[in-house]
Amino acid sequence: MGRHNEAAYRRCMDYAFLEMEYKSRKAIDIAKPMEEMQRRITGMQRRRPATAMWRMAAAAVFVGIVMMGIWKVLSPSGSMPSEQ
Repeated sequence: MGRHNEAAYRRCMDYAFLEMEYKSRKAIDIAKPMEEMQRRITGMQRRRPATAMWRMAAAAVFVGIVMMGIWKVLSPSGSMPSEQ
């Protein structure tokens, strides 16, 4: 066994150490980290619609450009009377 493994094994066998660790970990308040995690998750979910809106806007611009190109190609070129 390695030196670090032996030290960890001795600590795990020491009941006073285990009791002290249990008490210190029992005193940790998990509500605050849980609230932080939930805030981050809901924050990430809020950003998704904005990304979807940008994608839809980009698609609408693309479709508009394509439609204008098609309209230009299909429209008669001599439709406007020229002044003489």
